[in-house]
Amino acid sequence: MTSTYWQRFSTLIQFKSAPTELEIQMHSTDWVVIYATQGGRAKKLAENTANLITQTHQTVTLASLAQINPKTLQGLKRVLFIVSTFGDGRAPDHAVRFSKKMKKTSLDLSQLHYGLLALGNSDYDVFCAFGHTLNRWLVANHAVSLFELITVDKMAKPSIQDWKSQITLIQNTTQ
Repeated sequence: MTSTYWQRFSTLIQFKSAPTELEIQMHSTDWVVIYATQGGRAKKLAENTANLITQTHQTVTLASLAQINPKTLQGLKRVLFIVSTFGDGRAPDHAVRFSKKMKKTSLDLSQLHYGLLALGNSDYDVFCAFGHTLNRWLVANHAVSLFELITVDKMAKPSIQDWKSQITLIQNTTQ
């Protein structure tokens, strides 16, 4: 079975080795929800988002940015990112490797439709900086935004409700 997946995805993704089980799963589900968290809030929102998607009988894979690299996004169709910004605008610790590779990587992500929720604290000068950086990179690599970037200041409930509303809206239009 892995060889069948390998044949299918090796043309979509330039793997130097066979894909991991997570990569196979990501390419065989309706949605992928990817998070980057420092204190756990983005992960919790990602889990809630995945649950919201499964309520519409669509399949979803949940992954951390620590588990993938930018090239993993090639061939994916629908991805929801939930990322926090740490300290002075940095990616969360476990997403630093992805962030560094992202800045050095140029890909054709024109098949990728995405939504992005950026978590931050407006007390910092670089509010939601990692989310904005990721969004700019996705756009520069021709990914298609499903809706405008949503920023959340200090876990503000209205912004999180806006995210849930957008997810519900796109679920109703993509089934």
